[in-house]
Amino acid sequence: SREELVDRFSLDRVLRKSAVFDSNRLAWLSGQHLSRLPPEAAAERVLAELGPLRAEGQRRLQEDPAWWFGLLDLLKARARTPSDIARYMRVFLAPDVEVDPAAARRHWEKDPAATRDLLARLVERLRAVEWEEAALEAALRALAAERGVGAGRIIHPLRVALTGESVSPGIFEVLRFLGRELSCARIEAAVARLEAI
Repeated sequence: SREELVDRFSLDRVLRKSAVFDSNRLAWLSGQHLSRLPPEAAAERVLAELGPLRAEGQRRLQEDPAWWFGLLDLLKARARTPSDIARYMRVFLAPDVEVDPAAARRHWEKDPAATRDLLARLVERLRAVEWEEAALEAALRALAAERGVGAGRIIHPLRVALTGESVSPGIFEVLRFLGRELSCARIEAAVARLEAI
């Protein structure tokens, strides 16, 4: 806090050499500050950064505060600024995602037929499974074992289908927060896109 900074400041620790602006350190400090903000204050700052999805963000916050603050807590761990959180949160608020071409090349286009088949079989299982992380993980890993592939062979293409990116929070957390209908719709859209490759 500002009070802590004033209390800890001492001229004895100021060096004679010129100061260096370290943007990485500033980003880290910003992330520390963000992680200590009360959830309501962090939510206000994130909502201000959501742009066209702000109304949807406010609606979700009012309808399901537990979902909103759970997602905020998940995303704060990866973020340095409220705009970082807003960028990650858009994936959970928008009806669809824009797929990063580099992520598609890396995780879809090397073997599109096999990837399409794995995602199509996965979506069938996900429609029938209990929507909680342990059950989602068990369904995915069972499919990987049956098909004789590592779980990553499904997880990475699935991440691209759900978020449009190569990197995200844990995939089973992503599934849980997206919900069954939106997750399955995005996987089916990915299957359709893979058919065209």
